[in-house]
Amino acid sequence: MEEIFELDLNAHEKLVYLYLTCTANSNMQASPSLSKIAKQCSISRSTAKRTINNLVEKGWIAKDTRHFQDGNYHSNQYTILREA
Repeated sequence: MEEIFELDLNAHEKLVYLYLTCTANSNMQASPSLSKIAKQCSISRSTAKRTINNLVEKGWIAKDTRHFQDGNYHSNQYTILREA
């Protein structure tokens, strides 16, 4: 895991990536809300959202937007695509 510090990611990206990795299940998937990510990483919700989008664009994670059967929004599911 020490390799994360050598990656071309900014501090927020490293922190959020580590949080998602630590909370992921055996399939390397995690489903925390943006508010939970923000709180646990001591960043704002908007910073968490921007950071998630950056990690998706850089190919570190995938984001699957989920909805309940009635169409209401459910928390996203994040899949770790690359291991540090």
